[in-house]
Amino acid sequence: MLSVGDATFKILGIGLLALSLAACGADGPPPPTGYKYYAYVANTLDDAVSAFSLDPDTGALTPAATIALKANLQPHSLAVTPSGKFAYVAGSYYTSVYAYSIDAATGAWNGVPGTPFSPGVHPSGMTIDPSGRYLYVAGYDDAAVAALRINADTGRLTVVPGSPFPVAGGPFKIAVEPKGKFAYVLGADAATVTALAIDGTTGALTVLGGPVGVGTEPQSLTIDPEGRRLYVPSFDINSKAISAFAIDAATGALTAVPGSPFAVPQPPPYMLFPEEVAVEPSGRFAYAICLGSMTMTYFDIDAVTGALTPSAAVTSIWNSPRAIVVGPTGRHIYVTYSTAPGNLTIHEIDPGSGAVFLDNVMTTGNYPSALVTVRIAQ
Repeated sequence: MLSVGDATFKILGIGLLALSLAACGADGPPPPTGYKYYAYVANTLDDAVSAFSLDPDTGALTPAATIALKANLQPHSLAVTPSGKFAYVAGSYYTSVYAYSIDAATGAWNGVPGTPFSPGVHPSGMTIDPSGRYLYVAGYDDAAVAALRINADTGRLTVVPGSPFPVAGGPFKIAVEPKGKFAYVLGADAATVTALAIDGTTGALTVLGGPVGVGTEPQSLTIDPEGRRLYVPSFDINSKAISAFAIDAATGALTAVPGSPFAVPQPPPYMLFPEEVAVEPSGRFAYAICLGSMTMTYFDIDAVTGALTPSAAVTSIWNSPRAIVVGPTGRHIYVTYSTAPGNLTIHEIDPGSGAVFLDNVMTTGNYPSALVTVRIAQ
């Protein structure tokens, strides 16, 4: 038999439960996690990274911090995990990879315990797979690609068994398609792209078939957001074009897109040498920054074939563009320029036409190279 006190407590508990359920029904699920956005620029001559807070609505950047790196590192590559928790830096004069945790509140970096880490190759380019579990490092001097497992809690790096994995042709840059099944390595010496399968359990790499040829003096490689196409700009004085390949979703094989390579328009008096390509999230438009001019060229992408059709050229206000990135919300483009002092331009994308419009110009460190934008959960 319940006492008066027990009965009162039971009734009160039922009432609180009813109120709680009613509140859930009225308000729905908890609000989504908030995010903070940042942009990071590696400044080669300063041995530092410039951090900017990023407004996702306007695209505006506000200086947030300057992160000092190893003296004489001369950073050329940045990679950040999809979670935004960890960042990795490689440079010209050291064979190690430097690891950092990112402070979500301020954008500042703190060294990961145990850093730096030896990948087993001299880094020439880096990327992180979409799951955030593996860091892949192209080693031009070593004719190999290193694979390192990323500790999800600490950011520490551990060499994957069997790494580094031999890749011919002078591996210079590397990219992983969005599903994380295949990696593609740009061979600077052979002017080729090699496809590799990624072991989903270990992160190990296996070369798939023979490499495919690209234009003379290839500079970089870009995979579209859906993982259907791969684009490679070539720097040769005779070609000045972008090679395009379809990616087989089942096998990872590359097939040249009909009409490839696609010439980059050469409006007088300029000679445009394509350096890097970026594709916005819808996959309808591609943007190429070109040395030898003060313009940024953009293309319509054929939804069926992936072919490129030149659309227009816009003034990017500065010579020697070095890196181009579409922002985390897909509504803005950011470009760095290899100058002293360095410059960083912000452009807005017209979602209907793909046209870009200059919003702002900012100063960063001396001779900026790599550029990344990140979204971090609060």
